Amino acid sequence: MINSTRKTSSTKNTSSTKKTSSTKKTSSVGFQPKITNEWDNYIDKITLIEKTENGSIEAAYTTYDGTHGAIDVVDLRYKAPLKLIEFYEDHMFFKKK
Repeated sequence: MINSTRKTSSTKNTSSTKKTSSTKKTSSVGFQPKITNEWDNYIDKITLIEKTENGSIEAAYTTYDGTHGAIDVVDLRYKAPLKLIEFYEDHMFFKKK
């Protein structure tokens, strides 16, 4: 089950990670993000994406059993990227020439 509270983990500062102000930049050499898709069978649809008052971006979702929730989009990038892509594709607009 998805925990809608975002957990942060501590990371070590390695030679491939440079700290700039409050954000970390990771070089692309040897970096492999762990995309698990583990929530794709749990989340039925992302219904809304919005910026919160504190500046983070959250997504509202509906599960296959009808439960509703919200989660930080950063978590969805790795745990349900296909659902995130489907939402973006459904909400794209193109100018007519």
